[in-house]
Amino acid sequence: MVVGGLWKIHAYDVWVACVKLSNKEPYILLANHIEKKDLMLVYRVNNLDKAKSELQARGWKEQKSLEIPNGPCLTFRDPASNSIVIYENRRPNVMNDFKGRMDAS
Repeated sequence: MVVGGLWKIHAYDVWVACVKLSNKEPYILLANHIEKKDLMLVYRVNNLDKAKSELQARGWKEQKSLEIPNGPCLTFRDPASNSIVIYENRRPNVMNDFKGRMDAS
């Protein structure tokens, strides 16, 4: 895996870029459409509905649902306002489709 910029795309008035700081995960996604200026940790789960239920049972409040390239995604906040994002990888090959893509600014 190449360290550095993997892809940068522009679609639906949104810019998203993917970078990698080492040869191991995680990927870092940079997006210009995120309203809050805080760090959002994004975790892949096997079953989005099950993970949603487990988080809600622990007091996390769902903020919104959205789509990321890999599939459906949910954002949550805990009682102390910490954020977490979960997604189900329903489109596992999409990252390969974006690899090397660099849309013009």
